[in-house]
Amino acid sequence: MLLDTGTSEIPRGRWSEAQAYEQAFWERLGADMQAGAKDDLGWYAWRAGQLERRLDALPGPRPRAGQVLEIGSGPIGIVNFMEWGERYAIDPLEHFYRTQPSLVGLRRPGVTYIDGSGEKLPFDDASCSLVIIDNVIDHTYAPRRILDEIHRVLKADGKMYLVVNVHTAWGPSSTPSSPPSGSTRVTPSPSRAERSARSSPTAASPC
Repeated sequence: MLLDTGTSEIPRGRWSEAQAYEQAFWERLGADMQAGAKDDLGWYAWRAGQLERRLDALPGPRPRAGQVLEIGSGPIGIVNFMEWGERYAIDPLEHFYRTQPSLVGLRRPGVTYIDGSGEKLPFDDASCSLVIIDNVIDHTYAPRRILDEIHRVLKADGKMYLVVNVHTAWGPSSTPSSPPSGSTRVTPSPSRAERSARSSPTAASPC
């Protein structure tokens, strides 16, 4: 789904090519899983734990209820492993993901998956307690418009969890703690997870 928002910063061809590449990655992974390859996408659960710890570290009361939205969730999403809130996930490839039984079979009850993009969120003003955008903003068509939309849908005391993976000619700028020994960190996409293993997430912060 490509939206003409008037604030485009990424050429149409490049964005569309990246979307096709990501879909092909998930299609291959889904086929491998359907054929019996073991892959529980545990990377998402690990990232959810990282988010919960950062929320706990914030001063003042942390959100425990209300709407939680993840933008660019992929087929599963961090929000799938959270235990509170009215949870939503939005992704422009959701129409494809829902055709992959090996992927959607890992979804837990309680999350509503929406086919759409962060440039035009189908949520009311000041309706979300938490918005998650993890290793996504630099892969979008109109990032400025997405930030405007996040600002619009967040409550006055809402939190935004923003992760941008930073790489330099010398490698990543910093490396967070690794998943526990024996757990699985899965590459969620060719464009995103090449960076995900060494991401430098910001703390959740008020918007």
